[in-house]
Amino acid sequence: DPTIAASGSVQVDFIKITGTYPTTVAAIPGTIQAENFNKGGQENAYNDATPTTNSGNQYRTTEGVDIAVHPQEPGNFVVGWTSAGEWMEYIVQIQKETFYNMQAWVSSTGNTARISIVIDGEIITPEIVIPNTGAYTTYQAVNVVTNKKLAIGTHVIRIQANTAGFNIDKLICNDAVQTQTIALAKGWNLISVSVIETANDGNAIHRIFTGKDVKIVKNADGFWKPNQPNQFNSLQTLEPGNGYLVYMNTAGTITISGIPCT
Repeated sequence: DPTIAASGSVQVDFIKITGTYPTTVAAIPGTIQAENFNKGGQENAYNDATPTTNSGNQYRTTEGVDIAVHPQEPGNFVVGWTSAGEWMEYIVQIQKETFYNMQAWVSSTGNTARISIVIDGEIITPEIVIPNTGAYTTYQAVNVVTNKKLAIGTHVIRIQANTAGFNIDKLICNDAVQTQTIALAKGWNLISVSVIETANDGNAIHRIFTGKDVKIVKNADGFWKPNQPNQFNSLQTLEPGNGYLVYMNTAGTITISGIPCT
């Protein structure tokens, strides 16, 4: 920038140019087929332990990623012969800013396989634990929710093998946010919530019950009343999975939107 320095130098290590195979970019929400990783080759579009050999000799036979025909879907393909440290990258177009449920369709004959999902260099999910599905030909869905909202736009998603010993067919990405509606009768109600709100204060009782004719919310550990300063309330949030007693002066409904608790 000439406004900062009249002269200087820049060193360039490399310029990474990526594309997709086929030529379409995967839309999110949507499905990423494991075999449709980017063009670019070893250490650019993917990292494979045997970069000169496609062990399954299917689909993209000149690439190093090991691809086989899906055992139940002859027109579909899967990636297998996985080793720790391998990865594949995919250009995606995220169409909605939200938390996403990442559903990996995988198979394994053991219970030690693990993968991570990375976007633009940042791990965005807890580590996915792949169960023993009984056979490499038997596929099962494993779900995990992103730990942040994914921004609208074009991004690079990486499927990263943390251990060996699994096959992967696809990654289905859908909006993880769900809405729970609870009808409250006049008098006492026993309730439990199943989602975690994405607001900074979580499932804050004062916000959930704003405008509702409620007398008290309580459990064995504390209580919340709307007619006193909030700092005097020993109960502040509705923890997902726990039970609460709610006394309503008049009937009403509360709505909570967030990520489902597991």
